[in-house]
Amino acid sequence: MYLDEYGKGNKEIIVFLHPYGNVYGFRKQYCLEDRYHIFVPHLLGFGNSVDKIFEINEQISQLAELIGGLNQKIFLVGFSLGAIVAFKLISDHSDLFKKAILVSPYLLGDKNLLQEQTEGALRGLKIMRNRLLGPVVAALSGAPRNIRKGFVDQMRNMKKETVVNAMNSGVCFDTVKGFSDVVFPVIVVVGGKEHDVVKESAKKLCALNSNCSYVVYEEAAHNVPTKFSDRFNLLIVSTFC
Repeated sequence: MYLDEYGKGNKEIIVFLHPYGNVYGFRKQYCLEDRYHIFVPHLLGFGNSVDKIFEINEQISQLAELIGGLNQKIFLVGFSLGAIVAFKLISDHSDLFKKAILVSPYLLGDKNLLQEQTEGALRGLKIMRNRLLGPVVAALSGAPRNIRKGFVDQMRNMKKETVVNAMNSGVCFDTVKGFSDVVFPVIVVVGGKEHDVVKESAKKLCALNSNCSYVVYEEAAHNVPTKFSDRFNLLIVSTFC
């Protein structure tokens, strides 16, 4: 599993788990390297791990091994797919963490919606593989010019099995049972303009565990870490102090 690393030498560690398809989804949080040692794993099947196929149990196993090898409890932040992975990771291995922030998780497991999302993601993969359309989509998605080519290349090389497995990871409230036993603070962040199932997921997380709370950025959609980075970075620092 490939890793980006920032702020080496700082005592406190944050692991960021990126969203689907975009290993640069936390690029506006890298400025926190002035106070934290930051690790950004490229999840299996994405980024520089694109030669692999995403599979949730193998991904959890590799992350637990990585974090356990750091020899200290760490902070965890996950966004979208990364939040789904983070939910299972902290539920299965809560002893590895001090605090966590989950941004825009979807954990209800609605089969019809998952099928719709899978079909959309496969269409998106086909578009990214188009020589002319791929760069246009990357630009419209907000990818900075200096990373756009790498982003397009990574997306083009994603395997269909990764798309299907990421959209249908099987991680939901019905399959993951350890979250109610998590004893450290967990904050769930959602955008006010996001799909209702994301907001419902946040509310259910809080209902399951009294150590969990949620924050709504009313003007945000599925874009809190990038479009609302200043506010989000302040939340990270205040939560992980």
